[in-house]
Amino acid sequence: MGCRVPTFFIDDPDYWRKRAEEARTIAERMTNAHTKSLMLGVAESYEKITKWAEERRDQLSSPNRWS
Repeated sequence: MGCRVPTFFIDDPDYWRKRAEEARTIAERMTNAHTKSLMLGVAESYEKITKWAEERRDQLSSPNRWS
């Protein structure tokens, strides 16, 4: 049994957008170029999840969803 993120987080673009911003804020404070780059990569991944969550939300709210 794996650890799962509750569905309401998965489907919430604002949650992932905030995580991305937090990761960028942490990256700004880092002095090591390698770890800073890694943290910015984490932020980019969160932005990709944000877009996925937005697309999912839009699909689920579409009136043509069941046609």
